[in-house]
Amino acid sequence: METKHFLDWMKPFLMMAMAPPDILILDLKLPGKSGFEILEWVRGQDQLSHIPVIILSSSSQNKDILKSYRLGANSYLVKPVNHSDLINMVKSIKDYWFDINVPAEVMD
Repeated sequence: METKHFLDWMKPFLMMAMAPPDILILDLKLPGKSGFEILEWVRGQDQLSHIPVIILSSSSQNKDILKSYRLGANSYLVKPVNHSDLINMVKSIKDYWFDINVPAEVMD
């Protein structure tokens, strides 16, 4: 899916009573819209603002990290170069957010 269609893709989830995703893993360097723009949009949506957002980016620049947290990211991770390290990182994300972390109950 192209990033420029992300916001259009999300509209049905917001308009219908479908459950939003449990977590959003977002890269900053995307074609069309930047990850910052998507993060800011997600944080502005009542139906999505509670979703944990993890930034997974190749950027280790302090300005990107600070901006991500200021816009509401829950975590910032720098992508490992090695594929197997990336797989292990994604498994760790899954283990933490779905097995260890205790999420708040969202009230409608």
